Amino acid sequence: MFHRVGVHVSAGDGPTDFDIDEFTREVGISPTFQRKKNLGKRLPFTTWVYELEEREEVMTEILLKELMDKLEGRGSRWVEAMTSQNLYATVIAVIEIRGRVDRSSELDIRTPALSFSLDTLGRLKELGCGLELDMYYCDES
Repeated sequence: MFHRVGVHVSAGDGPTDFDIDEFTREVGISPTFQRKKNLGKRLPFTTWVYELEEREEVMTEILLKELMDKLEGRGSRWVEAMTSQNLYATVIAVIEIRGRVDRSSELDIRTPALSFSLDTLGRLKELGCGLELDMYYCDES
């Protein structure tokens, strides 16, 4: 089971654009990916993304905590930057379930643990982050 966990930031209710460089300076974290609004290329909004490195892990919450530690390590800078620019953040966990399907026997597939403590959910709220879980099955037969 492989996970990619990151936080995706975009404009909230206001305009669909924001200053990526200013946001990066304010939070003190360099994005691993960014995309600036460009209507000519059909990119309707600006996105700032920070992702942990993809790795094998069964407990999704472990990676969420690691990401939140990084964001909280910036003190109140994260929340202040989000508020000052009217931004919205979503923590996205992409989970790839890999395994084999052998029709003559049982399935050989490990599934993720999707259980989150009240502490983790509270931390997400304090950081102003929503949560999205994307799961994909990859047949390795």
